[in-house]
Amino acid sequence: MGPVVAVEIAPPVETRSAEASALLDACTRAVTHGSCQPAQSELDPSAIRAIAVVSWRSPARAEVQVGLKEGKRNAWLSRELTFSESDARLERWRAVGLTIATLVGELTEAQPEAQTSERTAGAKPSEPAEANAPEKPAQPLSRAQPPTAAGAGPVPAQSKASADAFATGRFFSLETGGLVGPGLRGGAWRVGPYLRLSYDLSELPIYAHADLSYAVLLSAAEPRMTWLSVGLGAGAFLAVGAARLELEGAGLMRRTGASARHPATGAEDSGGEWMPGLGAAARVGWPAHRQFSLTGGVEGSVLLRGIRVTNAGQDVGSVPPVSWAVSGGFRVSWGP
Repeated sequence: MGPVVAVEIAPPVETRSAEASALLDACTRAVTHGSCQPAQSELDPSAIRAIAVVSWRSPARAEVQVGLKEGKRNAWLSRELTFSESDARLERWRAVGLTIATLVGELTEAQPEAQTSERTAGAKPSEPAEANAPEKPAQPLSRAQPPTAAGAGPVPAQSKASADAFATGRFFSLETGGLVGPGLRGGAWRVGPYLRLSYDLSELPIYAHADLSYAVLLSAAEPRMTWLSVGLGAGAFLAVGAARLELEGAGLMRRTGASARHPATGAEDSGGEWMPGLGAAARVGWPAHRQFSLTGGVEGSVLLRGIRVTNAGQDVGSVPPVSWAVSGGFRVSWGP
């Protein structure tokens, strides 16, 4: 197999995915000697020539760090890539692979010069030819060097992946879908659409979100019920493999509406009431950090109090203060 460039991607992706294959193939074709292989695979440590760490900060921004294992020095180079919205997804990953190969080449070319500098700095005074040579600073050849243990090689790729597992970036997401959950106490269920807008905050794995949903009671019998909810809150997320896990909370206002005919006159009567409350949800998006993804989740809410529904002075139903629902939808994300 020859010399290997071990590539670690954060957040992790399936090594057989189209994106990972595009990156590794482009890197292997461009690297001078050997091949580029995923760091998760079983590699012979003696065959590893360099370690590359790819950190996706957002779908449009990636940081590439490459460390060379040859020689006594642990030299690192880093480069940040920014893509435009018109760049195809696979082309972005190929560009990252080519960047890895470029940095490996730059480090390889600089390594002999660094080794010559070491020999010059360590020369004895009795060697006049080398003693008169200009002394070069013994500094790593990196613009950004990750921390290493004394005498150790480049930082293990797994450590960098753990630090960047959140893969934070500043971008928006618009999501729409449907939800279903209990409606009246002991009665039919409610179902309807929802719309939500979220914004991932920079440098931290947190986001803000605004929600709007509308639901109707799945029953042909009276009363006819509707629920209109608006919410504003925040949450935290974590990328686990190809999925994005989210936990969030929100303050909400919910209007419960009811309409029915008077049992004696047949006249239509309707009414509604707004009620404040709190909500919480656990959600998952797949695949993570893509422009388009599928979502699902479960949510719960607690209103200030329950609501009684009456018709001609008679109780015809009640809405409990605590409710829950499951949801599923489609998300579109965009950013810088």
